[in-house]
Amino acid sequence: LVTVVHPRLVMGSAQSLGDHLHFAQGRPSYQAQVRALADTGEPKLLVWGWGGFIVASTSLVYDESDEVTLPPERQSASWKARAEHTDLACPYGYRVRTALGGHFYAVGVGC
Repeated sequence: LVTVVHPRLVMGSAQSLGDHLHFAQGRPSYQAQVRALADTGEPKLLVWGWGGFIVASTSLVYDESDEVTLPPERQSASWKARAEHTDLACPYGYRVRTALGGHFYAVGVGC
């Protein structure tokens, strides 16, 4: 009955649970890749494609500055330059779905 009355609540909760489980499975590897990234003086930004459909996929984002959560007009030029060749530069945009803690986010991408 809850699914019929509040489908977004149920689907959103299921999606969030799936994001957390997917992230937990690979967390040590993701954290190792973050640590291995050279220190350039800029906040670290890494994006991993988790897959999906042709025009709707999911990416895992590590964003030390957390600017991925800001609207585009509030993101810095340096952040936009770091994100330029990642899934975050998709012309159809992205949406932060799940904050996973420690600067990690599951992001829905429209490309």
